[in-house]
Amino acid sequence: MFFDSVSDFLAMGGHAPFVWSAYAITLFAIIGFHIHSRLRHRHLQRMLKNLKDKP
Repeated sequence: MFFDSVSDFLAMGGHAPFVWSAYAITLFAIIGFHIHSRLRHRHLQRMLKNLKDKP
C-alpha cells in the first residue's frame, strides 16, 4: 500500500485512531514490562544479598 503524502500515511486510510492507539498500547505495555522486570530484578538481588549476609 503506497501513500501519496505523510498526511495520508498518518490518516491510515481512515483507520488512524485504531492503528495509532494499537501502537501506543503496545509501546506502553512493552515499556511497562521492561520497568517491572528491572524493578523485580533489583528487588530479588537485594533479597539474595540479605540472605547471603545473614549468619
